[in-house]
Amino acid sequence: MVENAILQAFPDPGQLRHRSRMLALLDCILGGRAHTDPVRMHRYLEHWRAEQSLASMDNGAGDEYSIV
Repeated sequence: MVENAILQAFPDPGQLRHRSRMLALLDCILGGRAHTDPVRMHRYLEHWRAEQSLASMDNGAGDEYSIV
């Protein structure tokens, strides 16, 4: 299954969470945009829903992902 191969390529959840936070932080610092700016590429929402976080990327050209 393709999904299993993709999941096995991901780092463990703690490392994935750390990397997602760092990408969102770097996007704010290097891009000079606020964390609420709708055109930001990387986002990390710690309390997206009850007991869930959301990491996402959208470059505005159709490439995007969301990880809950």
